[in-house]
Amino acid sequence: MILITMVSYYRRTMHRYDIELTREKQIISKDKEFGGNMEFLVTQIINSANTRYLLVVEAKRDSLGKGLTQLLLALKSMWNINDDHKMVYGFVTTAVNWQLVTYDGQTWKLSDSSTILLGNMEQREDQWLENNTQLLDAIYTILSSI
Repeated sequence: MILITMVSYYRRTMHRYDIELTREKQIISKDKEFGGNMEFLVTQIINSANTRYLLVVEAKRDSLGKGLTQLLLALKSMWNINDDHKMVYGFVTTAVNWQLVTYDGQTWKLSDSSTILLGNMEQREDQWLENNTQLLDAIYTILSSI
């Protein structure tokens, strides 16, 4: 729901209808060395023959670490496929916890993980709002970077 809402909001407010959110998308590197299905993928449709990969999300039920290797390979493939030397972005998530990973062609950077759903959320509303705002701001900033 977070991605659907953010992509829809971005498209509507920025009048950018070249941005798409797809589910269960396979990313295969140019050399066909890496490949795998990603839970969610945000792309920019440049023209009928050219798509730029912007953001990928890999979801795992029980551990961020279990999806991290797959996400790193997907980011490397995205960067190679895009061939424009621009940063690519990804999240690994358990739905409760989210961690941002960026790749610039040489270096991966991992953010601290952010907990989006908290126990006793009614009593911890400030923390919940802060964590969700950080995630929404990160997604909007990524979309705005194109």
